[in-house]
Amino acid sequence: PIVFVGNFFKAYTAAVKICDVDVLNVLAYKHEVYRCIQFGLQEVNFDKEILDNLRFGDAERGRRIVFLVYALEYSKEKRINEAIKYVRKAYKKEFANNQFDDRDGLNLLSNLLSNYNIIKGMNIADFYNTYIFGVKGVKQKVSRGEISGYYRNHCYKEVACSIGLENQGKYRSIHQSKGGEFNNVLVIIPRDSRGNNTLDFLLNPDMKNEEHRVYYVA
Repeated sequence: PIVFVGNFFKAYTAAVKICDVDVLNVLAYKHEVYRCIQFGLQEVNFDKEILDNLRFGDAERGRRIVFLVYALEYSKEKRINEAIKYVRKAYKKEFANNQFDDRDGLNLLSNLLSNYNIIKGMNIADFYNTYIFGVKGVKQKVSRGEISGYYRNHCYKEVACSIGLENQGKYRSIHQSKGGEFNNVLVIIPRDSRGNNTLDFLLNPDMKNEEHRVYYVA
């Protein structure tokens, strides 16, 4: 075993080099951490309340954004049934009024997937205005006000890192990996409340401590 201390993304880069051509499986207590590695974000320093701010701070428009990010990310995992479920949530009213059906949903997902490399580099406002506004009569373009500033200061990657997909790939939460076996595993351990790296679960294991038990599984 090798212990890396410091920035988790640098540890990941070093572990990949050690594994060479072998697959490296990344496990973390929280999905935000392994999702950050997937998206190349070196720190989990974005707004942890971003999903709530979208869902409850901007009503229908914000919820539509969240549901379509879920749909697109499930599509990337080739899990189309789950993706369509979230498209239906995003266009709930349109489905109910027969203005939108699953074929429309598949066409929408196809367009989003074909532009994924562009989308993942966008801020939320540009994502919405380019790929959601105007589709099937969706109104309320993001153009002014406090919410516009919020959307322009936060990016698609932040929303994508915040959603908890039931991931079955090489990036997973520790809970999702339970019962699995891998040849190469990188377990990401976050800093404690004071910002310090901690190895207490290795040096002073306490099976009454929930976090210690979870890391033991990993």
